[in-house]
Amino acid sequence: MDKPYTEFMKWFDKYKGYGFTENEDYRELRIKIRTSNGAEHDATDYEITVDMAKELSMLQKSEKGKIARKELCERWGLSYNTICNYESNGTLTRNPNFESPMYYMEEIIKIESLSEPNPLSPMERRSLENKVRDLKRMVDLLQEQLTKYTMINTESVGLLSIVQKHIK
Repeated sequence: MDKPYTEFMKWFDKYKGYGFTENEDYRELRIKIRTSNGAEHDATDYEITVDMAKELSMLQKSEKGKIARKELCERWGLSYNTICNYESNGTLTRNPNFESPMYYMEEIIKIESLSEPNPLSPMERRSLENKVRDLKRMVDLLQEQLTKYTMINTESVGLLSIVQKHIK
């Protein structure tokens, strides 16, 4: 095989793992390639969807490989301020080569492709801290209710013993 084909295979193998699914986003094709001297070789090619082609173009570190803050807000359904907070706490890396806020699409896709939350990420840590705070509130409320029920039960037992003494 010639070098451009080999380089393409390395490139495609690297990027097909960015959350793309075989037989949904792309499919592998076995083809025959005829070289200039007439020899035939088996080769692998790929048929990709238009959406995958768009994502691949955004993964490249080119102008098309950037995403604006406004687009990211729409894509993730988050407010402008939330995206700014992600930038300031290090969750997102702003591309310093642009005046307006732009982010690397490669980084965005990596974040989106995480199958499990990363407890070390600032975003996930904050989410876990909020859950812990809510659980502490719930525990406090339940303890308060349990104390009330215990007091009611103690008073009931006391009244019951008084009533039993008067009945005898």
